[in-house]
Amino acid sequence: MVELGEVCNLIRGITYRKDDEVIENGLKILRANNIDLDNSLNFEDVKQISKNLKLDQNKILKKDDIFICLASGSKSHIGKVAFIENDTDYYFGGFMGVIRLSATNKAIPKYIFQQLRNFRFNDYLKKEISGVNINNLNSKILLKYKIPLPPLSIQNEIVEKIEKQKQIIEGAEKLENARDIDYDIFTNFETENINQFAELNPKKELDIELDDFVSFVPMEAVDGVSGLIKNPQERQLKDVNKGYTYFRNDDVIFAKITPCMENGKTAIAENLKNGVGFGSTEFHVFRARIGKLIPKFIYYFLRTKQFRKIAREKMTGASGHKRVPESFLKEFSWPYPPLETQRQIVEKLDKQMQALEGVRLLKAEAEKRIEEILAGVWGG
Repeated sequence: MVELGEVCNLIRGITYRKDDEVIENGLKILRANNIDLDNSLNFEDVKQISKNLKLDQNKILKKDDIFICLASGSKSHIGKVAFIENDTDYYFGGFMGVIRLSATNKAIPKYIFQQLRNFRFNDYLKKEISGVNINNLNSKILLKYKIPLPPLSIQNEIVEKIEKQKQIIEGAEKLENARDIDYDIFTNFETENINQFAELNPKKELDIELDDFVSFVPMEAVDGVSGLIKNPQERQLKDVNKGYTYFRNDDVIFAKITPCMENGKTAIAENLKNGVGFGSTEFHVFRARIGKLIPKFIYYFLRTKQFRKIAREKMTGASGHKRVPESFLKEFSWPYPPLETQRQIVEKLDKQMQALEGVRLLKAEAEKRIEEILAGVWGG
């Protein structure tokens, strides 16, 4: 076990004034927002400062650097890291730092990076900066963090094993990103008003006692990727009967508030306690009229990226808390093919979703394997 300071140095980023910023043709600066929580770099919002400033060339991101967030308004962002694969022309800002290996030849940069993206490092930081008012990671705290340091040959072997698992994860993520349901499947059909085949936000119809238990579904229980309700709660009817959205088995619930709507939070209510559910007030509810609609047909349509884009343009309310109004859903022209066509479309999309679930399991296994590889170094 060695302290990071035995094999690494910490270099803090540059500071500059607001007046030094320029819109274009400047020196590019990467900040905390340029590291995602999944340890990848993004270049969506890059600051630029005047080329007239004389900056330390040691503060340009170089090959094998470990780029780290040292200060943030949120403790969850402190310590997030990204690995720099090649030399760049980007400087790094004052709330950021670079962990750069010292000339000891005892460590491999990617091995150190893998140790810093591991949960053990996050747990260490939470403990060290808990109760501190300023969310700032100083060099003393960082460089005293201890990691297991096997011989270089073992470090190389560990990095190679992790890289293989990362390739699996990246491949799975590409397939996940292509998960969006094809909007064209729903075109070229006659359209109808929603009232012709579904009831929107139905009124409560209860035949159970107030002491009976029902399912309770907060917004966070709806998984935007799989479309499943995960770990619903059970509450007595008397505790949720007022102030929450009501639905029943086979109803489709659709998030109406940003960003939940944009993230595809839509689900079919299933296996509800006593057949009754209550949940977030930020749901719209669709109930299929018997013999008119297969619930999964409208569920899949609501999950298409194009429909959510149309709905986003119709949102009302304050910025950051806009909602899809009920009036938009009532006025929208909904695709409405015959029941048999609905059934065929649902069967096709069900198969696609089942294949996608296999991809997610593959990704989860690869992530688990990385943890096992690192645990082995720690003696776990």
